[in-house]
Amino acid sequence: MNEEPRFASMTADDFRAALERLEISQRGFARVANVDERTVRKWVLGESPVPGLVALTIALLEALQDADQEKASRILQEFDAFPS
Repeated sequence: MNEEPRFASMTADDFRAALERLEISQRGFARVANVDERTVRKWVLGESPVPGLVALTIALLEALQDADQEKASRILQEFDAFPS
């Protein structure tokens, strides 16, 4: 039974909302994920499916944010400050 994990699926609306909740810009996420900003924009607009690994990363970030708000906030700030 090779069922895909339930967190490995995310709609464009879910992805966009998660970035907003996490206060991560599309540009910042693109830098950390090592993808072009246009790729992230396509995920946000639903022009390309959000990859499973990206969905899992977002789910993990949200879980971490819930667990330790202060630490998660500091980590998430690094997304926008991460060098390109």
